Amino acid sequence: MIPQIRLRPTRLVLAVVLICAACGVDISNQVLLDIPSPAAVRPDQTEAVLLTNFWLPQEVKGLDLGRELAEFWAAELAVPFKMPVAEREVKFDREDIFSDESFWKELAGGRPKSLILTGRAGFSQETHKVLREVDKGSVGESFTREKTWAVRLSFTLETHLYFIAGETGRIVKDKEFKETMTTSNPKQSVLFALHDLLLQLKMKVFRDAFGASRLQERYLLRQ
Repeated sequence: MIPQIRLRPTRLVLAVVLICAACGVDISNQVLLDIPSPAAVRPDQTEAVLLTNFWLPQEVKGLDLGRELAEFWAAELAVPFKMPVAEREVKFDREDIFSDESFWKELAGGRPKSLILTGRAGFSQETHKVLREVDKGSVGESFTREKTWAVRLSFTLETHLYFIAGETGRIVKDKEFKETMTTSNPKQSVLFALHDLLLQLKMKVFRDAFGASRLQERYLLRQ
């Protein structure tokens, strides 16, 4: 029987380098390659997309967060799936609802090749005061600086998204995200901040769910 040898990733890389060196292979060149990642969601194999309201543990003063999320995702999902997105209202009354396969299957009517996007979300705003130094001008050959307090606003969008197969009610893909932004503009619009964070979030969600390609370093082996 031929013995099996298991190498750790670091040892495996070292072994490859040593073998290449012994064979006179040049591995000094590195290139960036566009490597596609596996897709958990296939728009080309989907015939219906359902979007539910989001579970919002807390309301946001002066902002209809649920409505903004629904309008944003309905418009953005229609692009890769190339079809209108149907909205459904769900009453979130228990923590395990996202893993209840029978509930989601019934919501989609068990329709083959249907997909549901749902989840929970939270949006918050905080005000911070920071001490900074500003130039007051020059006196002779020296510069004078003064310490003043400045206001910083920070916004945070936390979401846990679930892609669920309507035919089976099973979760196809789920992931938690946290997007933040900070601004020195004390009059920053909450609505504009939310949409900026949603655009950041969309790029990550589409990349993870649809398997967008990523640039990765690879070695060129040349004799």
